[in-house]
Amino acid sequence: MTRLFFYLLKLWTISVPFALAQEAICDENISQKVEKSLKLAGLKCEQIDLPSCSYSQCTGTLPNYPKQILITIPPEASEFRLHFHGHKLGVFPDYEKNLTSMIKSFGLNADLCQTKQITAFPESDGNCSTYDKVLKDKDSFERFFSELNTATGQHLKSLPFHISAHSGGGRTVSRILEAQFSVAQVSIFDGIYSENQKRILQDWYNKGEGKLILSTVKGMSPEKYTSQFKKDLRLVIKSSKATLKGSNFDVDESDRFIHFSRAAGPEGSTKAHYDVLTETWPASR
Repeated sequence: MTRLFFYLLKLWTISVPFALAQEAICDENISQKVEKSLKLAGLKCEQIDLPSCSYSQCTGTLPNYPKQILITIPPEASEFRLHFHGHKLGVFPDYEKNLTSMIKSFGLNADLCQTKQITAFPESDGNCSTYDKVLKDKDSFERFFSELNTATGQHLKSLPFHISAHSGGGRTVSRILEAQFSVAQVSIFDGIYSENQKRILQDWYNKGEGKLILSTVKGMSPEKYTSQFKKDLRLVIKSSKATLKGSNFDVDESDRFIHFSRAAGPEGSTKAHYDVLTETWPASR
């Protein structure tokens, strides 16, 4: 009887925190809580209406981050995603000059609406220079995350943390992983440009902490490093083909890993470098 009592007590102490967490999430819609907190923190929020759904979009600043941050909030949320965008704002006319127009130009509005991810986009000067200067080490990330949690009313802490990046934003993801923050998923769109970045990703992946999704363009440096990544880890790969938003991809999958790879196509590698984000973003949700 005594042994049974302690067994049941142990089971109760393991299961109750999960049950309490579920109750806390359902108590009030977490999306509503986050939007309310952001407004109180001084960010301006608006509703974005699409033919099939609507979501909230808030823009403003954090105390120690010098550029704007844009946060999208779907009607229901079960994950938090932080995305570091790599294109040079204002340099490529097709992608315009600010985060709001960038999201529209890359065709992400419907994806941000249909997902259950609250997604934050910090802005950066060209070539990710703001990320490199301001988010450079563990202390600066801790300050940034603390300010983001404060602005969102601490409600993001209960959600799995997903980091993603395009192009040069991949350097910022590497610094987060090297600082050993807990991350549930990493998605990088054509953004591995060095042996050091590859090594950091390998070290993180080997810990078995989360899922990794890489999207690349054939013939470009990120494709080369991703191929080496797979060889170094001796991943058992299942290969297939997929057509995503009109482009053909080779897809390699293994356990917690997916690699999407496409050819540059007739419009060239530069266009493909941007399109690969649009095409594979839904698959990374």
